[in-house]
Amino acid sequence: MYNRCGSVIHARRAFDAMVVRNVVSWSAMIAAYAQRGHPADALELFVRMDHEGVKANAITFVSVLDACASLGAIALGKSIHERIVADGLLGDDVILGNTIVNMYGKCGEVDLAREVFERMEAKNTVTWNTMIAACSRHDRYKEAFALLGEMDLDGLRPNKITLVSVIDACAWMQSISRGRIVHEIVAGEGLESDNAVANALVNLYGKCGKLRAARHALEGIETRDKISWTTLLAAYARHGHGKRAIAVIKRMDHEGVKLDSFTFVNLLESCVAIAALALGEEIHDRLAESGIELDPVLQTALVDMYGKCGNPDAARRAFDRMRDVRDVTVWNALLAAYVLRDQGKETLGIFARMSLQGVAPDAVTFLSILDACASLAALGLGRLTHSRMLERGLFDRQAVASADLLTTSVINMYAKCGSLADAKAEFAKARRARASDVVAWSAMVAAYSQFGLSEEALRCFYSMQQEGVKPDSVSFVSAIAGCSHSGLVREAVAFFTSLRHDHGIAPTEAHFACLVDLLSRAGWIREAEALMRRAPLGAHHSTWMTLLSACRTYGDLERARRVAARLASLRSGSAYSLLASVFCLSRKWDDVRNARQSLVERGFITQPGCSWIEINNRVYEFFAGDDRLLPREEEIFAELERLCVEIRKAGYERDPIKKVHDHGEQEKKFLLSYHSEKVAVVFGLISTPEGTPLRIVKNIGVCQDCHEVIKCISEVADRVITLRDDRSFHQFSHGSCSCKYPIR
Repeated sequence: MYNRCGSVIHARRAFDAMVVRNVVSWSAMIAAYAQRGHPADALELFVRMDHEGVKANAITFVSVLDACASLGAIALGKSIHERIVADGLLGDDVILGNTIVNMYGKCGEVDLAREVFERMEAKNTVTWNTMIAACSRHDRYKEAFALLGEMDLDGLRPNKITLVSVIDACAWMQSISRGRIVHEIVAGEGLESDNAVANALVNLYGKCGKLRAARHALEGIETRDKISWTTLLAAYARHGHGKRAIAVIKRMDHEGVKLDSFTFVNLLESCVAIAALALGEEIHDRLAESGIELDPVLQTALVDMYGKCGNPDAARRAFDRMRDVRDVTVWNALLAAYVLRDQGKETLGIFARMSLQGVAPDAVTFLSILDACASLAALGLGRLTHSRMLERGLFDRQAVASADLLTTSVINMYAKCGSLADAKAEFAKARRARASDVVAWSAMVAAYSQFGLSEEALRCFYSMQQEGVKPDSVSFVSAIAGCSHSGLVREAVAFFTSLRHDHGIAPTEAHFACLVDLLSRAGWIREAEALMRRAPLGAHHSTWMTLLSACRTYGDLERARRVAARLASLRSGSAYSLLASVFCLSRKWDDVRNARQSLVERGFITQPGCSWIEINNRVYEFFAGDDRLLPREEEIFAELERLCVEIRKAGYERDPIKKVHDHGEQEKKFLLSYHSEKVAVVFGLISTPEGTPLRIVKNIGVCQDCHEVIKCISEVADRVITLRDDRSFHQFSHGSCSCKYPIR
């Protein structure tokens, strides 16, 4: 009686007051706990019942199995199943059989659920629904759809629970053909106006991009609820139909359906999926007008939306407006905002602020910090971060779900910081622990490629396949890039061709870009241009810039004009700067003036060069043409003078720093700082002990002049200098560089 009235406490008091308890009373009390959301108490009472020697019956086991399903207690669930079989209780008991299938399904053991399902002597609609739901819940969508057909052959008609599960499976597969078959069954059963079924159809058509059909499904609902409208809203937002999404919001207002916090969170997440910043801003405006109080979940969604849509400053403002205590989730969203824009220095600053406020980092935090260290080549900070992660046991694969991802991030960090030895060591550990998945292998192939070690990159790529790891799209990008640094045209073309034919992978823009880079470096400019015109949706700005650089290197003026015109349509100011340098090398002074004039007239702003160097775990930043006071400026100029003398003594016919040396102080400062990597190198020389390797990162490509300067410095200063630009690593040592192809 107390259980039916919803009072578990009173039911337990009555149970404890009983002098004699039999299996009925024990089963009733266990059922009360299981049905009222107290599964742990239900299992504890069952253990006590067992201990007191009361033999459980089928009714008892139904409640106990439900409690196991709620807690994911698969070990106990299996032992209960064995007891049921041993006691001969299963037989043709459909309810007990359904409960076992449900337990295995909710615990993720779909194969065991299917095994019990197939052995059941009698099945009803609930049996089929339970099995279909288990498949749909655990990504076995085709199996869920197939079960619907088997159910029909078994002579049972689906109900709305069946159809919602199968429709959801079709939505996750984004299989519009299967979805339409199920829709026909829905119509035949007269369930098109049922809210749950119709909402599932709206979701199906929305995920498949059939927005007119999604709207039609919604219009067929007699009484549309908030879920109906929110599902359609998410579909419009996900596919970039901002105006339609706003129109739906207005319609909801007109029909008296109020948007709540949950709805806005879903909408903001949909904006993230397609990086729709403008729509996200408009939804934010609507949120402000709605008067809904910004709870932590909604505030975090705003920070996440602005960050992942490319506006970290707006994410920072949303973060700063939070009045509640900021948990690690919102800090992670803000960190990710700056990492995604390659603003590593700002990311590390936010992390320092987070630490000062006593917020403990989690695995997601460290992923952002590793990426920030990688972007700045901050090896010292990267090693400190790695040590902190080891102290927290974050690489324990049994305790931490993202341990493999963290391992890959560490490999990537060491590689991008110029420490290939550390990257190899971490990868070797992962292989020994059998934690080297395709992502880790791809990261290692990329590491070798970035260092220009083509043979090692390809050997690693082949070893991955020999160990049974199937390469993915990213693996092939790294392999083709590896070929690029050694001019392995035939091998790269073979990889590119095998993508679709042997591996069923559609070539992406990144694959085209890598092959274009290789052809351009090798001087196959005509072939590179032809390939770019075959690229999906046209080649990206950076790929056209690669070809334009090759035109400069090989003196192809007419092609340079044509490529620059193409880049102008992509609103690229850097194209005109590079085109001017092409004409300059050919002494076409009128064309130089015209290119620079176009740069001004079109209002283009070129990306300023920026270089970073880490000294004693602190990152220093230098911008091209920066007229602000440089750190240790006088010492930098003094070291420059010394280097000029040493370069002349070394007998170099060409003094690459002479054009700086022969000017006055103001001109000298401007010419030196015009290319930021020069400043970073000289600053590194005066800030570290003799013989210390220097690691520098530049956000754009290193020019030929700076390349020659750093080669000379590596000889006269007897330093190993590693420079990572936007394409690859350059390791300077004893007056030479590891790169084998002309600098673009």
